[in-house]
Amino acid sequence: MRRCDRFIAALALAAVFLCAIVCCVSDLAFRTIARSFGCGLAFAEMISANGLVHGNKKTEKLLSTSPADRPLGIQLAGADPGTIGRAVEKLRGRSFDLLDINAACPVRKVVRRGEGASLLKEPACLAAILAEAVKRATVPVTVKLRTGWDHTSRNAREIGRLAEDAGVAAIFIHGRTRAQGYSGDVDYAAIREVKNAVRVPVIASGDGLSPRLVTF
Repeated sequence: MRRCDRFIAALALAAVFLCAIVCCVSDLAFRTIARSFGCGLAFAEMISANGLVHGNKKTEKLLSTSPADRPLGIQLAGADPGTIGRAVEKLRGRSFDLLDINAACPVRKVVRRGEGASLLKEPACLAAILAEAVKRATVPVTVKLRTGWDHTSRNAREIGRLAEDAGVAAIFIHGRTRAQGYSGDVDYAAIREVKNAVRVPVIASGDGLSPRLVTF
């Protein structure tokens, strides 16, 4: 693990390598283990904005944390700016350091609700969601993207600019389209295009499965 001085807004990161969200894996126990190996930032599992607003008990359980579980990111999934705004309000008073909006999840039941990677097809809606989150949040807001919906609509650069204009503090990008899911190769060139198009930090995601692949 390389030590460095990296920031997302005012949030200092102690390492260049961060722990991506893995549904049904990234619970408090997993994050505690990851931190013992020098993880610079970890996220709780993706949270349904709608579930949070309506007090769903399973959603509440996903927010379990501890004083040592810092810095901590919370990621919301939703398709409606108003619901996202109310969910952000619900998070006030909780101990976390970063709020991420998911526009990357490829899972069918998520995109069927207009959430996750489906937002890549609705830039105006995504922009409204991000602006609402930025307005209501008391911590830096980021967004998680993919390179596009499929090979015919690789629009991550445009979405990245839109996100920056909405006020996000950083952009996380998985280097595959929604159609690829987790198959095929990560498109590092597409990630670089986003990096070159915006001024906020860009964090690459995908295929960090060996020391060789994450060395740069």
